[in-house]
Amino acid sequence: MKIFWFIITASMACGFFYQLIFQLIRTYLSYPVNVDTKIDYGKRVFPAVTFCMLNPWKTTNITGTPLDDLVSSYLDDDYASSKYGFTIPSTTIRTQRAAKWTQLMYEELKNIDETDNQILSYGYDELFIKCVFNTKDCDES
Repeated sequence: MKIFWFIITASMACGFFYQLIFQLIRTYLSYPVNVDTKIDYGKRVFPAVTFCMLNPWKTTNITGTPLDDLVSSYLDDDYASSKYGFTIPSTTIRTQRAAKWTQLMYEELKNIDETDNQILSYGYDELFIKCVFNTKDCDES
């Protein structure tokens, strides 16, 4: 019985080494490569890009507008007891109050921007440095 088990074990060991040495190493050294390549040509969709300016108004052109008084009140702590309610030091509440006042003045500032030829808002050229899509320059549309 011992001879039977020795023959079985020896034959299994020989099969293992044959598999390891001759087939596994030969397959490894042949450097097989599987590559799946798929190229799809379809319609390109222009990426959605959003620019959000928290301050749509130019502070350099606000002289003589209601926004000029608001900015002066906001920046000058001595002038803080103004009609806009900036009585506290610079805090989040003060910033929120200034944003609300700017929203309330929006229509008036928009009318000044459109009718008085006084450009208060930023233009396309000031917001974009460069815009290219499919090797063509973008425009305002």
